[in-house]
Amino acid sequence: MLELALLRYKQGRLTQCEEQCLVLLRVNTNNNACAMLLADVYFLKQDHVAATAKLCAVLDREPNNYFALSKLIKLLRCAGQLNDVPRFVDLAERSNARSLSHPGLNFCKGLHCRYSNDVPGAIKHLNLARRDGKWGLPALVNMIELYLNPNCETQHTPVSPLVNCCRI
Repeated sequence: MLELALLRYKQGRLTQCEEQCLVLLRVNTNNNACAMLLADVYFLKQDHVAATAKLCAVLDREPNNYFALSKLIKLLRCAGQLNDVPRFVDLAERSNARSLSHPGLNFCKGLHCRYSNDVPGAIKHLNLARRDGKWGLPALVNMIELYLNPNCETQHTPVSPLVNCCRI
């Protein structure tokens, strides 16, 4: 059923994907992949509150889901609620004794520092994640963007104020 929801998501049939995910979550409330897909659907439908709630539920069940944490950080940035991020980062740190050396957590910390305009902190944490196979490429992309534009100054006038922040 999740594959069918993913197919509908890729086809752009968001309403049908949402219905499929809701049915699947009624059967299995702990399906994190389905909850994250539903959060993506809600985000694309501009329902940031529902998307945040789904990602928070995933992180409450599985605090070391760094993919969900990175999505939540990006979503909270778009919603202007970056002050809520440290609670989830602390939860991830406390849930696993070895999490401090995990590249996923360092990527998420770097992303939070970047969006909070803490460039040295962002470079430090992204650098710790850059050699990982899964987190290395997005960490390098963020580091390059920081090196090219450390003050986050826009070089042009965007069409919409959310153009640069609404990629999950």
